[in-house]
Amino acid sequence: MVETSTDSETLGRFLYDFRRAMLRHRKSRMAFLFAIRFPDADQGDFSGESEPDKLDFQNWLDSAPPAEISGNSLYRQLQAVQANFIRLADAAVATSRNGMLRPERYAEMLRLMLRLDVLADRLASGITTAMTDLDALTGLLNRAAMERDLAQVQGAARSGGQTFTIAMVDADHFKQVNDTHGHAFGDIVLQTLAERFVESVRPRDQVYRYGGEEFLLLFPDTDLIRAWPVLERLRQRASDEPIGDGKVDITITVSVGATIVVVGEENMKTAIERADAALYQAKQAGRNQVICDPPITTTPTKGVNAMNDNPNTHQDTTQEQTATPEAARYDRFVELSRELFDKGQEKGREAWEKAMELARQQLATAGEFSVEQGEAFKHYLRRDLDQTKVDMRQLGAEAQDRLNPARVGAGALSSLAKLLHAAGGAMLSWSEQAESALEFKTGEITSAGTLTCIACGQKVHLKATGVVPPCPSCHATRYRKGY
Repeated sequence: MVETSTDSETLGRFLYDFRRAMLRHRKSRMAFLFAIRFPDADQGDFSGESEPDKLDFQNWLDSAPPAEISGNSLYRQLQAVQANFIRLADAAVATSRNGMLRPERYAEMLRLMLRLDVLADRLASGITTAMTDLDALTGLLNRAAMERDLAQVQGAARSGGQTFTIAMVDADHFKQVNDTHGHAFGDIVLQTLAERFVESVRPRDQVYRYGGEEFLLLFPDTDLIRAWPVLERLRQRASDEPIGDGKVDITITVSVGATIVVVGEENMKTAIERADAALYQAKQAGRNQVICDPPITTTPTKGVNAMNDNPNTHQDTTQEQTATPEAARYDRFVELSRELFDKGQEKGREAWEKAMELARQQLATAGEFSVEQGEAFKHYLRRDLDQTKVDMRQLGAEAQDRLNPARVGAGALSSLAKLLHAAGGAMLSWSEQAESALEFKTGEITSAGTLTCIACGQKVHLKATGVVPPCPSCHATRYRKGY
């Protein structure tokens, strides 16, 4: 039993976070067990997940647990059992490759795994009984929490000038599942889908049980272009493995309708109705798809490939995006970072990192963006700077013309060009990511330039700072970039 005076909202947040962390722990645990039993085999989907340091569920928590949870005996027991398991895991890694892993050591790890799961379930159940914001069947936040969160995000969007996205998700042909296999099996389907949805979204996103087989997703400070790849990942994850009870296995798909909530929109009921209407369109169009309102589009423009009659050749496209508040904030962040760097005496990489951090602090204090978004901007800027340096090095003398600050106009690219031209060759000697590691992913912000889809070679030209779109040809989400 978890006895606590902590408010239900805080408990609900932690429980949601804890369940997500345990899902990641269990995935890493499966990968680890596979790796020590078959150390030389291709790990496939488990690649990169099998290291012992990935086994600590606390590494996956977004924030520390409330004091009354961290001091609870169940939580302390859970930490102790996990510490023993990780200790054995470290030793097992050292012995598995030479065939020295003993059966009794492996059995001890299995016993600790079972004990760990029992304690985790008891802790989750105890928290659930102490609060009312969770759906009893799925463990997701319920409609009461949803309505409160939507009001809070709407208020933050109103004051900060930020849009956000909501989506409705519905299990396809769920009535047929209940009619054929019974409501108990239907409950297993909903519980499994809920787990897969939580696995698929980002840490700051929220998943709610809306009612029946319907779920609502909330993407704070996120427009449709950035929400789209997350929704696609969720849609694919829903059906990539069968769901069963040991006797019956079925594969079920989901349909998704999403809409953007713009600054100044007051009626959340209307926004939910738009998402629901988009969901209906997805159902009518054949199910198992994502429909957005408004639709996500790119505008084809005439390019080299457009003159080729070969139907297998992609057209270049130019991304005609309306300037978003987030892109404008990124431009300001890049320019302020450059100005602060120019004012300093030191001109090394460490001085640049300090300039970025100071710019982040100043703009966050001014209410331009959240701490989390500021950290994301720093990541984008490091990558954009490395990419610009790669291009300057490859272009040589031509870079003086093509990346001339006066030619590239305003925005982040202009700030980067000014920075590099003013620094001469000094910044080109900084250590950087290998060009092959410089990836630009759908939903991220980047400066103007030409994106090339890694999957199919489609080129997308960003005419200004903007959000990286899904590939207009194959809907992939990873690009290389050049100018």
